[in-house]
Amino acid sequence: MTTKHFLDRLANLSAAVQLAILIALLGTGGAFAADGDVVGEVLRLKNAATALQDNDQRSLAVGGEVMINDVISTGDGARLEFSLRDGSVVTLGERARFAVADFDEGPGHENIALRLLAGAFKAVSGELAARNPDAMTVATTTATIGIRGTTVWGGTLETAFEVALLDGTAVTVTTQAGTVELTTVGQGTAVPSAEQPPSAPVTWAQAKVSRALATVDF
Repeated sequence: MTTKHFLDRLANLSAAVQLAILIALLGTGGAFAADGDVVGEVLRLKNAATALQDNDQRSLAVGGEVMINDVISTGDGARLEFSLRDGSVVTLGERARFAVADFDEGPGHENIALRLLAGAFKAVSGELAARNPDAMTVATTTATIGIRGTTVWGGTLETAFEVALLDGTAVTVTTQAGTVELTTVGQGTAVPSAEQPPSAPVTWAQAKVSRALATVDF
């Protein structure tokens, strides 16, 4: 089973079951890359955040390591920003849970597989997505987001999970029922459930973009 297929199946499970599966994978060294390989570094941190690795929890700090199979959690009022080796940058809002499932820099099989379990995030793609537009994905509980030379935001502002293209080329949002592509900066889509297609792209008002950014801004 490929990383993408695994993450697509994982998206259909409850958050508690997802976390249990991820913890089980950590305990067995992971399915997709060497457990504990350092692939990134914490750039900025506000308030508290931790990483779970091989059933061991550690506190994160600026300059701290981000590893394959880390499950990162942020606390109330927290923000955390980390970079990956290819220059990609991920920013997490408060009460987020985020997993680094796979990172492969090999030419011809570039892959960054990330997983949002809870909360809001912003991601800026780096070198691997520039080399291979299909390399970087963020799987969520309802959809898989393909990040193609792009800055993207994902989170819940009201009731449904939403995704917005903040800068760059394109973002794909895929559920079991279909795919939409955001190709214009400022466009967003809503994803009510994994069993429903994402909504047609619409241009967000600046006030909504500002609300989204407020969930991850320091």
